[in-house]
Amino acid sequence: MQDQEGFLWLSTNQELLKFDGYEVEIYRHDPEDSTSLTGNHVGKLFVDTEGNLWAGNTKGLSRYRPNCDCFVNYTLSSTHKSAYMDAVFQNHFYSVPQESIVAITEDRDLQLWAATAGGDLFRYDRKQDTFIAYRNDPKATGAIPPLFINVLLADRHNNLWIGAGREREEGGSGLIRLDLNTGETRQFIHEPGNVNSLIDSRVTALFEDQQGRILVGTFKSGLHRYDPDAAHFIRLQYDPARPNALHAPFAGEQLLGDYPPLTILHQDQKGGFWVGTSGKSLYHFDGHTGNLKSYAYDNGQPNHFVHNHFITFFEDRQ
Repeated sequence: MQDQEGFLWLSTNQELLKFDGYEVEIYRHDPEDSTSLTGNHVGKLFVDTEGNLWAGNTKGLSRYRPNCDCFVNYTLSSTHKSAYMDAVFQNHFYSVPQESIVAITEDRDLQLWAATAGGDLFRYDRKQDTFIAYRNDPKATGAIPPLFINVLLADRHNNLWIGAGREREEGGSGLIRLDLNTGETRQFIHEPGNVNSLIDSRVTALFEDQQGRILVGTFKSGLHRYDPDAAHFIRLQYDPARPNALHAPFAGEQLLGDYPPLTILHQDQKGGFWVGTSGKSLYHFDGHTGNLKSYAYDNGQPNHFVHNHFITFFEDRQ
């Protein structure tokens, strides 16, 4: 992540790094210092509209304060049983703290939202400087079911899209659209026989492009574009008649017992789309020329990727 001052922030499972272009500064948890990181395993980074850097880790959220080169820490307590399944290695269960941060986003009203491994959704109250659990009445029509959240996206129309799902989970899977103006919700899942439903109910990536279109990535290399007029999805799959049209890299073979998830959705400053999976390759689609180029591991070839497990993507402002 790049903050508004131009610093690059990189996270690992052991520390948080800040790079100024010349030197790296390292941040770690210090049990004797309450202003240090709450945890070293930083899995999510986010810079909000006010320029605050947020670091989500296995023990909560840490907000960086440049004036003291320190952090303000928040614990987001969860009432759900923690059973986190990694978005990449879906067949491997990991028991992690319930307060582990799995997703962060900011809505049109500059409200920050965060989701935990325990399945809870939190909204940040800037005036009170605290996180409030979002509770939806389970008896209400369209209420949000208990979810295993993978990713969050707040669009320009003030909808919060909640991508959820894991293997062997039905009711808490799929995609939830929460209208933050009215509180109304709608759930989208895979429907057998319906080509305008999600290819898979396990949502792994969300993105709003420059035209305001919502793109959704799922397992089985699923790539979809939401049609707001028809209120359904258009599956962007490989078409032999249009081999260079935008679609997701697809692996016909299973990896680790499942088809690879779509993990990367990004539109660069020139309007090109980057689409990647954990297990196949990374695609770049040029909408101006219609060219589709694949970047993948090529055994023995120099200047190529070392493997095909693409997890995240970043474009700097230069």
